[in-house]
Amino acid sequence: MTDTAALDEIQAIFFEECAEGLSVAERGLSAMAGGDANPEVVGGVFRAVHSIKGGAGAFGHAPLSGFAHRFEAVLDEIRSGRVEPDAAVTGILRQAFEMLADHVAAARGQSALPADAAVLAGLNAVLGAAPVPASASPSASAGEADEFGFVPVGAELDLDLDATGAWQVVFAPSRAALANGGEPLLVIRELEDMGGRVIAADFAAMPGLRDLDPENGYCVWTIVLPAATDGAAIRDCFDFVAPDSRIDIARLVDAPEELALCPTCA
Repeated sequence: MTDTAALDEIQAIFFEECAEGLSVAERGLSAMAGGDANPEVVGGVFRAVHSIKGGAGAFGHAPLSGFAHRFEAVLDEIRSGRVEPDAAVTGILRQAFEMLADHVAAARGQSALPADAAVLAGLNAVLGAAPVPASASPSASAGEADEFGFVPVGAELDLDLDATGAWQVVFAPSRAALANGGEPLLVIRELEDMGGRVIAADFAAMPGLRDLDPENGYCVWTIVLPAATDGAAIRDCFDFVAPDSRIDIARLVDAPEELALCPTCA
């Protein structure tokens, strides 16, 4: 089997899991609309959307991943108790579910990319009304398997959310990341989409050409992100990396002033 055929087979499994996840989310959202918003129901919907987001990112389906990320953020606010799942909120969630299904269909090549601006505005409005948490909590519980048997990686990241400088991320993927189907550049791109910038790439561990294994990872990236970036969102980018990866996240005390502002907001 060629590498392309193997990737297509893996992606086909991902789309099967998307269908299962959508079914789980639909049942949970129906229960929430009926007034049953207990933690187990909300958590099931959250994990379904979270798994779709992670798989979409791994296969480069950026529109699907981006929409699922925003959907997931609202569900996280609900399960943390910062947003009440009243009729208005559950109505927005049902719209988001329909849009998520349309995004999955588009990723599969079954339809055109959906126009999601209005639904995203609704999700953003819910997030804008949510109280700011005193500290960020992980987007998923480490070691808790979702409906598909996937267990999220629980990386211990010490995020100083009270610091005021720009963020610095040092990321060294697991040596076997590529061999195991991971693509570190997808994480880098997600950080760049948040306003991040790669300022250094350390190739000191790169062996000579005769000893080079194309399925191994050798690079260590240093990325800086604007001070206004949500620390929990940075952490979310590493949900699906191997547990033996190096992930250092810290505030820069003497960061250049221009890093304090998001370049896309200036």
